[in-house]
Amino acid sequence: MDTMSFRIKNNFRVADKANFIPEFSIRSFSELSLKERIRSKDPKTRYLRKFILHPIKDDEDIYCPSVEVYEKADTNIGIVEYEMVVTVHSLPKLILGNNFQEIEYSNRDKIISATAERLGTIGIGLSEEYISQAPVSVVHFCKNIILPNGAKTVKSEFNKIWANKDNRLIDKLDIASELVSDIPVSQGISYITQQLEKFEIISLASLGKEV
Repeated sequence: MDTMSFRIKNNFRVADKANFIPEFSIRSFSELSLKERIRSKDPKTRYLRKFILHPIKDDEDIYCPSVEVYEKADTNIGIVEYEMVVTVHSLPKLILGNNFQEIEYSNRDKIISATAERLGTIGIGLSEEYISQAPVSVVHFCKNIILPNGAKTVKSEFNKIWANKDNRLIDKLDIASELVSDIPVSQGISYITQQLEKFEIISLASLGKEV
Protein backbone atom coordinates (compact mmCIF):
# COMPACT_ATOMS: atom_id res chain seq x y z
CA MET A 1 0.00 0.00 0.00
CA ASP A 2 1.34 3.42 -0.90
CA THR A 3 -1.41 6.08 -0.92
CA MET A 4 -4.52 6.26 1.25
CA SER A 5 -7.35 8.77 1.66
CA PHE A 6 -9.95 8.74 4.40
CA ARG A 7 -12.92 10.93 5.31
CA ILE A 8 -13.93 12.51 8.61
CA LYS A 9 -17.27 14.26 9.00
CA ASN A 10 -17.44 17.12 11.54
CA ASN A 11 -15.26 15.46 14.22
CA PHE A 12 -12.16 17.55 13.71
CA ARG A 13 -10.77 20.90 14.84
CA VAL A 14 -9.05 23.61 12.82
CA ALA A 15 -6.51 25.64 14.79
CA ASP A 16 -5.72 28.26 12.16
CA LYS A 17 -8.48 28.88 9.62
CA ALA A 18 -6.26 31.27 7.64
CA ASN A 19 -4.05 28.35 6.57
CA PHE A 20 -6.82 27.24 4.22
CA ILE A 21 -7.47 28.66 0.77
CA PRO A 22 -10.00 30.14 0.82
CA GLU A 23 -9.96 30.86 4.55
CA PHE A 24 -11.95 28.22 6.38
CA SER A 25 -15.26 29.28 7.94
CA ILE A 26 -18.31 27.55 9.32
CA ARG A 27 -21.89 28.55 8.51
CA SER A 28 -25.29 27.55 9.77
CA PHE A 29 -28.05 26.53 7.37
CA SER A 30 -29.82 29.87 7.90
CA GLU A 31 -26.73 31.67 6.56
CA LEU A 32 -26.91 29.95 3.17
CA SER A 33 -28.28 31.95 0.28
CA LEU A 34 -31.39 30.84 -1.55
CA LYS A 35 -29.24 29.93 -4.54
CA GLU A 36 -27.02 27.72 -2.37
CA ARG A 37 -30.03 25.95 -0.87
CA ILE A 38 -31.37 25.23 -4.35
CA ARG A 39 -27.95 23.99 -5.49
CA SER A 40 -27.67 21.66 -2.52
CA LYS A 41 -30.86 19.87 -3.61
CA ASP A 42 -29.25 18.93 -6.92
CA PRO A 43 -27.72 15.40 -6.71
CA LYS A 44 -24.95 16.61 -9.03
CA THR A 45 -23.79 19.18 -6.48
CA ARG A 46 -21.00 17.46 -4.55
CA TYR A 47 -20.31 20.40 -2.25
CA LEU A 48 -20.98 24.13 -1.80
CA ARG A 49 -17.45 25.21 -0.87
CA LYS A 50 -14.02 23.55 -0.88
CA PHE A 51 -11.11 24.51 1.37
CA ILE A 52 -7.53 23.37 0.74
CA LEU A 53 -4.98 23.43 3.54
CA HIS A 54 -1.68 25.19 2.84
CA PRO A 55 0.05 24.84 6.19
CA ILE A 56 3.03 26.80 7.45
CA LYS A 57 5.41 24.17 8.81
CA ASP A 58 8.24 24.80 11.25
CA ASP A 59 10.28 22.09 9.53
CA GLU A 60 9.81 21.75 5.77
CA ASP A 61 11.45 18.31 5.86
CA ILE A 62 8.60 16.84 7.92
CA TYR A 63 6.26 14.81 5.72
CA CYS A 64 2.59 15.70 6.24
CA PRO A 65 -0.69 14.51 4.73
CA SER A 66 -2.71 16.79 2.47
CA VAL A 67 -6.06 18.07 3.76
CA GLU A 68 -9.22 19.27 2.03
CA VAL A 69 -12.53 20.24 3.64
CA TYR A 70 -15.87 20.16 1.81
CA GLU A 71 -18.93 22.11 2.89
CA LYS A 72 -22.20 20.30 2.19
CA ALA A 73 -25.81 21.10 3.04
CA ASP A 74 -28.71 18.78 3.76
CA THR A 75 -31.90 20.65 2.95
CA ASN A 76 -34.10 17.83 4.27
CA ILE A 77 -33.03 18.43 7.87
CA GLY A 78 -31.63 21.94 7.45
CA ILE A 79 -27.99 21.46 8.45
CA VAL A 80 -24.56 22.27 7.04
CA GLU A 81 -21.87 19.62 7.40
CA TYR A 82 -18.13 19.72 6.92
CA GLU A 83 -16.29 16.67 5.63
CA MET A 84 -12.51 16.52 5.77
CA VAL A 85 -10.56 14.38 3.31
CA VAL A 86 -7.06 13.44 4.49
CA THR A 87 -4.67 11.96 1.95
CA VAL A 88 -1.38 10.33 2.85
CA HIS A 89 0.40 10.17 -0.49
CA SER A 90 3.18 7.91 0.79
CA LEU A 91 2.53 5.71 3.81
CA PRO A 92 6.13 4.40 3.82
CA LYS A 93 7.48 7.95 3.88
CA LEU A 94 5.11 8.86 6.71
CA ILE A 95 6.39 6.21 9.12
CA LEU A 96 9.70 5.05 7.62
CA GLY A 97 11.03 8.27 6.14
CA ASN A 98 11.48 6.90 2.61
CA ASN A 99 9.55 5.60 -0.40
CA PHE A 100 11.54 2.40 -0.85
CA GLN A 101 10.51 0.19 2.06
CA GLU A 102 7.16 -1.55 2.01
CA ILE A 103 4.66 -1.30 4.85
CA GLU A 104 2.85 -4.22 6.46
CA TYR A 105 -0.41 -4.71 8.34
CA SER A 106 1.58 -4.66 11.58
CA ASN A 107 2.34 -0.99 10.83
CA ARG A 108 -1.35 -0.05 11.18
CA ASP A 109 -1.17 1.45 14.69
CA LYS A 110 2.00 3.34 13.83
CA ILE A 111 0.35 4.80 10.72
CA ILE A 112 -2.67 5.95 12.75
CA SER A 113 -0.58 7.60 15.46
CA ALA A 114 1.80 9.21 12.96
CA THR A 115 -1.12 10.59 10.95
CA ALA A 116 -2.71 12.14 14.05
CA GLU A 117 0.65 13.57 15.15
CA ARG A 118 1.48 15.10 11.76
CA LEU A 119 -2.00 16.57 11.38
CA GLY A 120 -1.53 18.19 14.79
CA THR A 121 1.68 19.88 13.60
CA ILE A 122 -0.24 21.59 10.79
CA GLY A 123 -3.14 22.72 12.96
CA ILE A 124 -5.67 19.92 12.49
CA GLY A 125 -7.01 18.32 15.66
CA LEU A 126 -8.10 14.75 15.01
CA SER A 127 -8.03 11.86 17.47
CA GLU A 128 -6.48 8.47 16.72
CA GLU A 129 -9.83 6.88 17.53
CA TYR A 130 -11.62 8.77 14.74
CA ILE A 131 -8.80 8.01 12.30
CA SER A 132 -9.00 4.29 13.07
CA GLN A 133 -12.76 4.28 12.43
CA ALA A 134 -12.76 6.55 9.37
CA PRO A 135 -14.01 5.15 6.06
CA VAL A 136 -11.23 4.80 3.50
CA SER A 137 -12.12 6.30 0.12
CA VAL A 138 -8.91 5.80 -1.88
CA VAL A 139 -6.16 3.18 -1.71
CA HIS A 140 -3.21 2.76 -4.08
CA PHE A 141 -1.20 -0.44 -3.82
CA CYS A 142 2.37 -0.75 -4.99
CA LYS A 143 5.10 -3.33 -5.22
CA ASN A 144 8.83 -2.61 -5.22
CA ILE A 145 10.64 -4.46 -7.97
CA ILE A 146 14.32 -5.35 -7.44
CA LEU A 147 16.21 -4.85 -10.68
CA PRO A 148 19.11 -7.07 -11.71
CA ASN A 149 22.57 -5.63 -11.18
CA GLY A 150 23.72 -3.68 -14.21
CA ALA A 151 20.25 -2.75 -15.49
CA LYS A 152 19.92 0.63 -17.15
CA THR A 153 17.37 3.16 -15.89
CA VAL A 154 14.10 2.31 -17.60
CA LYS A 155 11.48 4.42 -15.82
CA SER A 156 11.60 7.06 -18.56
CA GLU A 157 11.18 4.34 -21.16
CA PHE A 158 8.07 3.05 -19.38
CA ASN A 159 6.64 6.55 -19.50
CA LYS A 160 7.03 6.46 -23.27
CA ILE A 161 5.50 2.98 -23.56
CA TRP A 162 2.48 3.84 -21.43
CA ALA A 163 1.91 7.24 -23.00
CA ASN A 164 -1.78 7.63 -23.87
CA LYS A 165 -2.57 4.43 -21.95
CA ASP A 166 -2.51 4.74 -18.17
CA ASN A 167 0.24 7.01 -16.93
CA ARG A 168 -1.01 6.55 -13.39
CA LEU A 169 0.59 3.10 -13.34
CA ILE A 170 4.11 4.44 -13.55
CA ASP A 171 3.39 6.86 -10.72
CA LYS A 172 2.54 3.94 -8.45
CA LEU A 173 5.88 2.16 -8.97
CA ASP A 174 8.86 2.64 -6.69
CA ILE A 175 11.86 1.44 -8.67
CA ALA A 176 14.93 1.57 -6.43
CA SER A 177 18.30 0.12 -7.39
CA GLU A 178 21.89 0.99 -8.17
CA LEU A 179 21.75 1.28 -11.95
CA VAL A 180 24.45 1.42 -14.64
CA SER A 181 24.34 1.21 -18.41
CA ASP A 182 25.70 -2.30 -19.00
CA ILE A 183 22.36 -3.89 -19.89
CA PRO A 184 20.32 -2.63 -22.88
CA VAL A 185 17.21 -0.63 -22.06
CA SER A 186 15.00 -3.12 -23.96
CA GLN A 187 16.21 -5.96 -21.71
CA GLY A 188 15.53 -3.92 -18.59
CA ILE A 189 12.02 -3.10 -19.78
CA SER A 190 11.30 -6.74 -20.55
CA TYR A 191 12.50 -7.83 -17.10
CA ILE A 192 10.45 -5.28 -15.17
CA THR A 193 7.35 -5.95 -17.27
CA GLN A 194 7.55 -9.64 -16.43
CA GLN A 195 7.91 -8.82 -12.74
CA LEU A 196 4.91 -6.48 -12.82
CA GLU A 197 2.78 -9.17 -14.45
CA LYS A 198 4.01 -11.67 -11.86
CA PHE A 199 2.63 -9.49 -9.08
CA GLU A 200 -0.54 -8.84 -11.15
CA ILE A 201 0.19 -5.11 -11.32
CA ILE A 202 -0.23 -5.04 -15.09
CA SER A 203 -1.12 -7.40 -17.92
CA LEU A 204 1.42 -7.84 -20.70
CA ALA A 205 -1.43 -8.01 -23.19
CA SER A 206 -2.45 -4.45 -22.25
CA LEU A 207 0.87 -3.12 -23.50
CA GLY A 208 0.39 -4.47 -27.03
CA LYS A 209 3.47 -5.08 -29.13
CA GLU A 210 5.49 -2.17 -27.81
CA VAL A 211 7.49 -4.17 -25.26
